[in-house]
Amino acid sequence: MTGAERLPREAVAGLVLAGGSSSRMGFNKALAAAGGETLVARAARLLGGLAGTVLIVSRDASVAAGLPYRLVDSEVPGSGPLGALAAGLRACPAPWALVLACDLPLFPAGLAARMLELAAGGEGWQAVVPRWNGFWEPLAALYARSCLAAVEETLARGERRVVSFYPRIRILALQEDEIRRFAPPRLAFFNVNSPEDLDRLRSLTASPGTALPD
Repeated sequence: MTGAERLPREAVAGLVLAGGSSSRMGFNKALAAAGGETLVARAARLLGGLAGTVLIVSRDASVAAGLPYRLVDSEVPGSGPLGALAAGLRACPAPWALVLACDLPLFPAGLAARMLELAAGGEGWQAVVPRWNGFWEPLAALYARSCLAAVEETLARGERRVVSFYPRIRILALQEDEIRRFAPPRLAFFNVNSPEDLDRLRSLTASPGTALPD
């Protein structure tokens, strides 16, 4: 850890993205359980350790049932994660939104904290986003609420890829060497999309030394 200052909790809201069709899973993957908690609860717990407020963004109210977090309707069917991000930023009560998709259950809290440190550096960034193997990881990232205008403009043009608004903001890429300080990237961004992925996750949470299959 660097010991650097980071954004204070009250300046950050956690946004758990818990939408998606879950077509490969066969049921809402946000409610899949591993290690004694659902994926949505796991993501909210991580964000709650760093943010003053946590919001769950989904069109399915059942994902927030029994959890002490406000539900935000992701609003526009078919707009995908970009639409969910827009809804979360509209509802965001803080200048910054720490975003985590619930199907990235092994994302390390230390890496999220590092993003908060980088944003506190005073360089005028509007987003801090991990990047490895040539690709952005836009659903495990930090966004300023000021990104909302660029997100809405992108949606208005009919674009749906999350990264489509990136050319319109000041973005800091968190590079692979820094990501590896906290976890191997393939572990940090392990994505649960299918029953087989869920089985792998359960193996990993039951035995932390278990290797993640390629």
